[in-house]
Amino acid sequence: LGTAPTLTFQSLFGPLGGLLATLIGLAGVAAIALGWASPENRRIPRRLWIAAAVVAGLAILNLVISGQPWGGVYGLGLWAAKGTQFFGVDLSGSLFWSAPGNVERLRQSILTDVTSLTNIGIILGAFAVASWRGGLTADRTRLPLNGWIVAALAGLLMGYSSRLAFGCNVGAFFSGISTGSLHGWAWFAAAFAGSVFGVRLRPRLGLEPQVR
Repeated sequence: LGTAPTLTFQSLFGPLGGLLATLIGLAGVAAIALGWASPENRRIPRRLWIAAAVVAGLAILNLVISGQPWGGVYGLGLWAAKGTQFFGVDLSGSLFWSAPGNVERLRQSILTDVTSLTNIGIILGAFAVASWRGGLTADRTRLPLNGWIVAALAGLLMGYSSRLAFGCNVGAFFSGISTGSLHGWAWFAAAFAGSVFGVRLRPRLGLEPQVR
């Protein structure tokens, strides 16, 4: 997959045509979502419009300042790779981490990596908002043991698959579609189908928590 040619709307239709194709695709998704939703859920709260505008603005700033679209998975993988190196694991046999650019990042501090910096910002921001809204002191949920096991396995599967998919809902989906890459739309279709299946599977796997 890493050697496959890049395919974007811009390469197919040109810069202006690529932008138009992306906007038409987004408008189509919005129309389907609004038509599918119940009447009471069709009105989007103002706070969500504000949040969407803020996220879009920050993503544009990230692109302008760093020269690359917003992503998340690479930074987390870099942290894990540095952790394994700390415990003496040799990563020279890894096709991914032996690439020249990745070797250089492994030698440098995570504070010089753009994706790591944005990940740190996300974590600190989530902590700040949770503290502000009282989420850190709210009632905790209780899961049975099998629920914790399933959650851990699902987390590992999501982390591994997001690396194969060149990103998560940030790097592959959000940044993929916003930059005209067709892989963002492929990610969206696969993630939507998987989410429908996963939501129906949750009760059977003991992932519906009880609040204590």
